Amino acid sequence: MSDTHDHTASDAGSDGSSDTQSRRRLLAAGAAGVAGAAAVGIAGASQSQAAAGQALILGRSNTSGSASTGVTSSSSTPTVAMHNAGSGAAALMTSARSNGFAGGSYSPNAYGVSAANYANTPGFGAAIAASGRYNDGVLGSTLDSERAGVVGLNDTAVPGSGAGVIGVGTNIAGVFAYTSTNDDAALWAVNDSESGYALVAYGPARFTGDVLIVGDLYVTGTIYCDNPIQPLPETMSGPVERSRSETVLARAKALVSRLLPRR
Repeated sequence: MSDTHDHTASDAGSDGSSDTQSRRRLLAAGAAGVAGAAAVGIAGASQSQAAAGQALILGRSNTSGSASTGVTSSSSTPTVAMHNAGSGAAALMTSARSNGFAGGSYSPNAYGVSAANYANTPGFGAAIAASGRYNDGVLGSTLDSERAGVVGLNDTAVPGSGAGVIGVGTNIAGVFAYTSTNDDAALWAVNDSESGYALVAYGPARFTGDVLIVGDLYVTGTIYCDNPIQPLPETMSGPVERSRSETVLARAKALVSRLLPRR
C-alpha cells in the first residue's frame, strides 16, 4: 500500500553514502565499547584475586578456594624456582591444620629436603633453623637398624673448636641418651685414633649403675666409691667385652664411612 515506506532506501543517496556512514559509525562505536570493556577488565583484574581455573596473577594475592594446584615436569632442573633479591624470604608456606611444608624423594641416594647456606663467610646463620616453640625443635627417625635417626657431620680437614653435634641446655640437660635394650648402650663414644680420647668430661661425673671401660682409664682428681675395688665378674670378662667393643667400633666405622667423602 501507499503507507508502506522503505526508510533505508529513502534515507540513502543514490550511491548509498548515508548507509555506509551509518555502518561506519556503528563499527566505531562497537570498537570503542570493546576497548572500554577490556580496560574495565584489566582494572578489575588488578584489584581482584585469581580464582580456581584462572591464571596466576603476579603481584597479587591469589586463591584457588578448596581446589589444589599441581605442577609437574620431567626436567633435570627444579620444577619451580623462586628467588628474592630483597631482604624477604623466597617462599613462605603455612598450614592451619597440617604440615607447613611437605617434601619427599623416591631416590635412595637423595634427600627429602635439601637446604644449604651459600654464604662465603662464617656468621650466625645456618642451613636449617627449626624452632618448635612448645614442641620439639627437630625430630629425626628411621626404620633401618643400621642407620641413625639424627646425624651430625663436621668434615673439616683441620682441628678446631667445632663439633659434629652440639647439645645445649640452658637450665636442663644438654644431651639425653636413652635405651631400653640389654644388647646395647644408651651412649657410645668411640675414638679410632692411636692416642685420642673417646670421652672427655669437665666437671663432676655421676653414674648410677655399672660403668664398663675397655681400655685405659686416666683420672686427674680423686675417685670416690663406697665399695672396695674388686675384679671383674665372670659375666663381664675382659676378652668378651673387648670383642664386643671391637664390634661396636666396626659399627661406628660403618656408620661414618657412608657420610665422609672419599678422599
